[in-house]
Amino acid sequence: GDKPGIYCAARKAATVPYRCIIPHTTMPKQFRAALLLLGAAARPYIKIAEPLQDAVVYGEDDGTGQNIRGVRLVLHYYDLPDDGYDRLRVVTRVDRGYTNTLGPPLPDSTLTLSSRLGTHFLEIVLRDRDEPDGDFGDAATVTYDLVPAPGDAILREAGEVKDVEGVIRPRGDELSHAACLDRRERPIRVVLAGQLQLGGQSMLALEQARRLPLIKTWSGRRAFSLDFAFAIPPQPNRTTGPLEPLLKALDVPVHKFYTQIPGHLVREWGRGNTTNRLSSILAAARHLDDLAEDVRGIIQPFVDVVKGADIFSFTNHENHRHDDRTMVEAARLAGVPHILCEPSNLWWGSLPTGADGTASALVVPSHFAGRFWRERGALTQAAVVPPGFEAGPILRQETNVSRVRFGFVGRLAPQKSPGLFIRAAAAVGAAYRHTPLDVSFAVLGDGPLREPLERLAHRLGLRVTGGRYVSEERGPGTEMHFAGWLEPSDVRAAVRESLDVVVHSNVLEETFCMCNVEAMAEGKAVVTFGVGGVSEYLRRGDAHGIVVDTPSVAGLTEALLRVAEDSEWRRRLGAEAAPRVRGLHGGQDLSFDRMAVQYANLYSGLVCPARDLNQRAQDVACVGVDGEKADDENPGALLRRDEYWAAACGVARLLPSNDNPQMRQLLALLLGEATRIDRENVTPLLNTREREALLVAAAVAESGLPNTTLDRRGALTALAAQYLTKAQGAVDQAATHWEALFKLRRPVLNCSGSLWSYAVPDTAALVFMEDGSGGVLQMGATGLKLSNLIPDRPSDFEATPGKLRHAAAQFAHLASTGVELAPSVVDALAPCSVTSLDELASSYADAAERLSAISQDDETDARSLREVASDAVLPVLATLDRGVHLYMPRSMDSEAVLIDEQTAAKATADFERINLCVIDGALSDHALTHLRKQLVESTVWYDAKRGHLGAYLEDGIASGLLLQVVEEFGAKLPDIVGPKRLVQAWGYKYHGQEADMGIRPHADEGAVTVNCWLTPDRYNLRQGSGGLRIYNASVPDTMPFLQANRDFRAVRKHVEHADRVDVDHRQNRCVVFRSALVHETLPFYFERSYDAYRINLSLMYGVSDWRSAYQSSPDASA
Repeated sequence: GDKPGIYCAARKAATVPYRCIIPHTTMPKQFRAALLLLGAAARPYIKIAEPLQDAVVYGEDDGTGQNIRGVRLVLHYYDLPDDGYDRLRVVTRVDRGYTNTLGPPLPDSTLTLSSRLGTHFLEIVLRDRDEPDGDFGDAATVTYDLVPAPGDAILREAGEVKDVEGVIRPRGDELSHAACLDRRERPIRVVLAGQLQLGGQSMLALEQARRLPLIKTWSGRRAFSLDFAFAIPPQPNRTTGPLEPLLKALDVPVHKFYTQIPGHLVREWGRGNTTNRLSSILAAARHLDDLAEDVRGIIQPFVDVVKGADIFSFTNHENHRHDDRTMVEAARLAGVPHILCEPSNLWWGSLPTGADGTASALVVPSHFAGRFWRERGALTQAAVVPPGFEAGPILRQETNVSRVRFGFVGRLAPQKSPGLFIRAAAAVGAAYRHTPLDVSFAVLGDGPLREPLERLAHRLGLRVTGGRYVSEERGPGTEMHFAGWLEPSDVRAAVRESLDVVVHSNVLEETFCMCNVEAMAEGKAVVTFGVGGVSEYLRRGDAHGIVVDTPSVAGLTEALLRVAEDSEWRRRLGAEAAPRVRGLHGGQDLSFDRMAVQYANLYSGLVCPARDLNQRAQDVACVGVDGEKADDENPGALLRRDEYWAAACGVARLLPSNDNPQMRQLLALLLGEATRIDRENVTPLLNTREREALLVAAAVAESGLPNTTLDRRGALTALAAQYLTKAQGAVDQAATHWEALFKLRRPVLNCSGSLWSYAVPDTAALVFMEDGSGGVLQMGATGLKLSNLIPDRPSDFEATPGKLRHAAAQFAHLASTGVELAPSVVDALAPCSVTSLDELASSYADAAERLSAISQDDETDARSLREVASDAVLPVLATLDRGVHLYMPRSMDSEAVLIDEQTAAKATADFERINLCVIDGALSDHALTHLRKQLVESTVWYDAKRGHLGAYLEDGIASGLLLQVVEEFGAKLPDIVGPKRLVQAWGYKYHGQEADMGIRPHADEGAVTVNCWLTPDRYNLRQGSGGLRIYNASVPDTMPFLQANRDFRAVRKHVEHADRVDVDHRQNRCVVFRSALVHETLPFYFERSYDAYRINLSLMYGVSDWRSAYQSSPDASA
């Protein structure tokens, strides 16, 4: 027992009293023989010398382009018999998967094990040549993590995603081929093939089944029908999995088919080669009739399922490629025109089935996955359709400053690298073991690596709970809870209720990672290495998640320590993440609804031919229209009879042969009129003919913008912005269009002497059209004010000294807050040696003094800067009434308008009684702060009036936040504003020197106006000054609108004996009143500093016959 190198252990209740494990390399032959005579067992065994247990290993790329890494494997053998080389074999099992025989044992063997990045569990045993592999209960084992060597880049997007040829992304906000769907005699039939277990792919298929059949054509018919097909053995009562009853509850047909190759063909083709041979025979055939009867009989059950389908789509697994090839060829022979392949993952060395061009598209979850396949030789185009989640309301998350719960969510498989999470957890747990911060960890998921991971956590000092193989309900270590497999709905609930931070430790092959998105949707902070498709929604430097630069345990540990230390940062990460995955704050909409629309557009895009803009215009205008009437009758005559669709159809049919700017503008106008938005005051619903008409009208109007020589550019710009706002469903998306169109219309000009001859493009907003009977109709392009751009002649560059002084003060204010000129503005002003906001402020101040010297009234006498011509004013010419700086806040994930039901009820009662109501605290703190910041900082104050300036919706104030406020006032005040569309929004800033320089008595042509005051009360020198006076009367029937809006003396005389209500100014007070009521600004006394100016924001909804005599209510004097 004291012999070096010998270890003997007592055995209980055994026939042999001692079992001695003796390395053969140190055992004298005589001693070995003696032990054998005594009956001791000396079974050969093996030890793994490298990699070491629980090691983190750097793998070397093998250069094959398949992302294979080489791992040094060193084996030591013990108790080998003399004939061991001939009799024994080394058997391995990697990651509890397939077994493999390496060969005979060689003393001190050094091998290279080929593997991919991830967490691995290696088992090695010695077996006799004829002995079964066994259960590996006596195997030598090692758990290790394979990570990239330092400097070895992992697969992730760097920088902005660039377009790749052959990678498309169907739109997810509107149907792209609604007209085609309406013309079809039957729905598009889609057959999906796959497995219906509760996995990610099948759940996405289920969500298609829930949503696609609900999509209707313009005529109200179903646009799509779905079938599911599954290959199973011939057992009639067998279901295909737990999702089958869910599909049947949705009335979705579930087809089970079974294909079997006859025995004589198996013998003829050879076992192991039948699938390849069958797919080759099918590929060579042009028609089903070309096949031999026995071969056709094999695929007939499948053909019966897919025959008559427009699209066949299947999930493709790497190890099922040959079986799937048979399905593809059988579907082709069945006459299915379009076949889609959805690869289940990324793999190397081979392409998905159908990637050679035989499929219509590879459906992938991310741009990264599409680029991955295209770069590896796929000829088939890739269509990017990210998966979705159930986008319920955003719940406010409470941050516990004394506790942090980290979690790993996913399958416990090698490619997910769960071992890195376990190792980082051990390091973080040790760091906080004796501190007040309660840190714990959890693993939500199951898989082949569960036992090695439980044992790894135990060896690293973590206290394993919920374990199947190791369990320590009590103990000193940091808790690592193994929750096991959960239902998909339970996973999200567990993330919401039990975790603070979700850790995504994958360093390889990630196509998207839906677990991250669901965690972000619940407002949880996500820590990830950002590989592969994760870049679709999270990149390095983003404020809504953490991307770890270095794929290592140290890098992951550092990130977890940072997020554990800073509870406020942890809260902000989650708060930023939740709205972004819902398409807010500049993020991508990753909801199931968006996913379903993308699939609908993918399917309809394959079935329906591509249509250019002219054809789309004809499609939407001519549905149900008598073509002969549209062609033969004058559009003017049709318009006189209110047949707007027919008139639009006639003009649309003329466009291909008569594509001039006037015709395009006329078509946009007619489509807008046909939707009746200006008469019904309600924005059309999604996926309706009217909605499509607005989108086409906006596109037609926009199509005239790039050519600066076109007439009416300003009118078309405003028209496109108007239609886009009404057509877009997401406020941030609409705001983006507004901003783009604004920048087209008001770019900063190049600063040079040529400015003196600059002519503003024609902004005339009228189109004249004969009515067919000698008369002429006149149509206005838009009701939106085009401000002060004067068309068709050299610009006067008119301004008042007061307006220039305001601009100088604004530029100086921006400079003091750290704002810098945009690079494009710096380039435009460089010839005039102006490179900063301070220098621009000086130019404006100098121009104001020059103009003041010749002006009779600094606030009302607008003079041309040509009268003070000098090179010193060139920077002013280049920037006057131009978009020098915009601050455009995006929408909030929470409510921007805070009006509860009780407040809304009182407001409604007041409005019905006296035609106005006052609501204090209507805007949230965030909305109030950022709307005021927008109107203080944005250089959008172009409309100079007596002592105040105006800024309008089309001139740079249509931010996502403002449009959110617009929508929420409609929702919060359903009986006052309700579904009425926004007609105009404006801000007024009062900078005049005199208290009575506010807006004088006037009336507006809207239905309801919401007027909110944004300036803090501390700047109001007389408490309540600067309020609003509203008369309980409208203007006379005979007074034209222009006079009612400008002839304040006539208006004042008309209402001088009418009842009135004076509302004091207060920050965050909103006055809601009927727009037709005469109203005026009361005298104001505010501080004279730039950020103290009185600012109001007004929203006008709907239109009304404002000239009608207003009937006062009995209580109007209250």
